[in-house]
Amino acid sequence: MTQLETLAQKLLTIRELSARYSSRYQLERAIARGCYSRVTRGTYMHRRDWEELTGEQGYLARVLALALQNQGIIFSHETAALLHGLPLASIPASVHIYSPYRTRVRDFTVHHGELHLPTDSTVFSPGIRATSLARTLDDMAVAASEPRRTLVRL
Repeated sequence: MTQLETLAQKLLTIRELSARYSSRYQLERAIARGCYSRVTRGTYMHRRDWEELTGEQGYLARVLALALQNQGIIFSHETAALLHGLPLASIPASVHIYSPYRTRVRDFTVHHGELHLPTDSTVFSPGIRATSLARTLDDMAVAASEPRRTLVRL
């Protein structure tokens, strides 16, 4: 079992948690008491499982949770690099996605351009889409060579 599959099994959606409790009040109390840690909006993990994760594993858990909630998005740049298993100097501050259209999405850094789907520039990983390894390396090289500009976290 891969690291991504292990992390995916530990994620709990709000619907899954609701099924475990007889009332919404009991669920809210369990969350308030700290039994579960919030990974993203609507997705949780048992607190003890969350606390055992490294920084990179926590980031990947967030990526997986966002992929479950946002079918069809394509992860790119540093996020795709981590999904491909490439080492990075530090964990990215936000999740990078690729969109061929101008869009505003919360919790993501959105990169724009032309990408026709499906092509060989998209890899279908376990339940998630990421740019291919070659495309990821190209995107990161271009981003590194561009003059530094402030990215607005959307």
